[in-house]
Amino acid sequence: MSRNRLCLVYAPPCRLGLFMTMNNEIHRLVFVVPERHAATIEVPEEVDTEAALEVNVIFTTEKHACTALKVAGTLAQSLNAHLNLVAVKEVPLAFPIDRPPVAIPFTQRRLYELASQGVQGPLDTTVRLYYCRNKLQGLLQALRPKSLVIIGGSERLWPTKETRLAKILRARGHQVIFPTDK
Repeated sequence: MSRNRLCLVYAPPCRLGLFMTMNNEIHRLVFVVPERHAATIEVPEEVDTEAALEVNVIFTTEKHACTALKVAGTLAQSLNAHLNLVAVKEVPLAFPIDRPPVAIPFTQRRLYELASQGVQGPLDTTVRLYYCRNKLQGLLQALRPKSLVIIGGSERLWPTKETRLAKILRARGHQVIFPTDK
């Protein structure tokens, strides 16, 4: 039986030795909460997410992410896949990368609550939070090539930021599913 876990991806500049990307654009450190409502956060020895198929839900808004998480949960259960909620937060140049305008613990708590509400059933769920200077470049670096991506959104006659993001990801070779709100 799988368990839900929270994986927060963030590191202040003094801890960059653990995981670093090209050009220092995304700073990350992986933490895991072993149980759904655990009080302590520990650094895992190793987080193996490369072994199985992954379904990545891109956080755009809470409403759209909740819709996408429900679709992704059903898909992940039927495919026996690992579910990732990926949130990329852009930090303006006026702020240091390790001190964004919205407090990191607040963002972590909101994403954890969203993942707990949106995912139905016993799924292996990871929340990945990235802080970077350019949101699109950060997202492209965070995703593996040819990833299965779910982006929630609303259907409109005009292009929305979610539909534009889906188009960019498809052009980069990712498989994108776009569930809409009803």
